[in-house]
Amino acid sequence: MGSSPILLVLAISIGLASACFLNSCPYRRYGRTIRCSSCGIENEGVCISEGRCCTNEECFMSTECSYSAVCPELFCKIGHHPGYCMKKGYCCTQGGCQTSAMC
Repeated sequence: MGSSPILLVLAISIGLASACFLNSCPYRRYGRTIRCSSCGIENEGVCISEGRCCTNEECFMSTECSYSAVCPELFCKIGHHPGYCMKKGYCCTQGGCQTSAMC
């Protein structure tokens, strides 16, 4: 019985270690059919349009994103601002990113 809590903690740790984030998942995980280029500090974002990089927290201008590296496939809106679905339920616009039922 003493090993049950240890096994539970081990299983949770493995689950968390194998989780992926916006740019660390295999590119087909979110329905994308092209590989997106990484951008931003520590390559934590993806190029959503030419000259535009989005991370989990914000979108910004970036010279790292060329036309051949962009990844917009699913479009969404937050208010009146157009954006891109970065993952299921998550929309990024020029003003930032937030949850969205459109994605």
